[in-house]
Amino acid sequence: MFYFGFGFLKSCMDDHIFSIQDGVLDMLQEKLFLPNLNLAHTYKQISSYHLPGKKEIKATNIETLQEPFRSFVHSHSSRTTLAVDLPVLISRNSNRPIAMICAMDALPPIPESNFWEGKIVNHSYDVGLGVPFSLVDDWSIPRGSLFSNLAFFKELLHHFDLYITDIYKLFFRISTGNSYVNSNAIHDYTQLQNLDGVNIHASILEAEIDIVQPKLIITLGSASRGALALLMKQNHNTALQLPAWNENLQQYKWNSKIPWIASPHISNAANGTKKLLLLNSNYNHIQGQYANERLARIIIHEIKQQKLI
Repeated sequence: MFYFGFGFLKSCMDDHIFSIQDGVLDMLQEKLFLPNLNLAHTYKQISSYHLPGKKEIKATNIETLQEPFRSFVHSHSSRTTLAVDLPVLISRNSNRPIAMICAMDALPPIPESNFWEGKIVNHSYDVGLGVPFSLVDDWSIPRGSLFSNLAFFKELLHHFDLYITDIYKLFFRISTGNSYVNSNAIHDYTQLQNLDGVNIHASILEAEIDIVQPKLIITLGSASRGALALLMKQNHNTALQLPAWNENLQQYKWNSKIPWIASPHISNAANGTKKLLLLNSNYNHIQGQYANERLARIIIHEIKQQKLI
């Protein structure tokens, strides 16, 4: 997650174009944010973030959230470190197939972290905005997790345009005194319903798929795999059996139409799960300087072998 920066409308970095479809923008303005947050302006402002110089944009706040998000966070007085990852399309300005990457990125640092030193932030009211995996940062000088993450995304970008989104757009913590509970571990939040009785997170994901029309879906990790499976069950009456992770990638079909590859997450926390796959002797011929680079190449190999696109 990129903390207290924002999405972007169009920017070119490392010969890649960063953009967002008008339909996605309108949908987020309808389902996630109220019109009093001008998302188009927000996306434009971040387009120069990667350029030299400090370009930080003031965060939004919980009053700009649509229902049921706004009421839910208001009902938890001990909420803290709220943030939203905005989806983004990364392309090479050409008509290439789109792969939708659905994941769950990390939460912002805890309130006591040195990260917040010198920043004026109301942790219970402000909502930081960002993009998944800090991908808006300068790719020429990657820092922290971006260094490892880029090895994965750059490899996929050789073959596809990438639409990258988080399964839960709003993140926050609930303070329990001596510790915190993450929003993605709160059942009432992950199962939060809109006025029509539909899971709001599933509703947003469904809309993203309908608008973007990806040729392939790639989920990273158990949380995103489970969320997409829940969406299949709730909206398309299709129950999927999700086995434990092993030495193989898992393959499904979204709504019997779009090929879907379920992969371990690219974070270091998933290294044990990734190792099972990377040690598969069927992939010994697939090399890479970094584990995430090999993971991306294995995914591409399977796409070609199975003729998924």
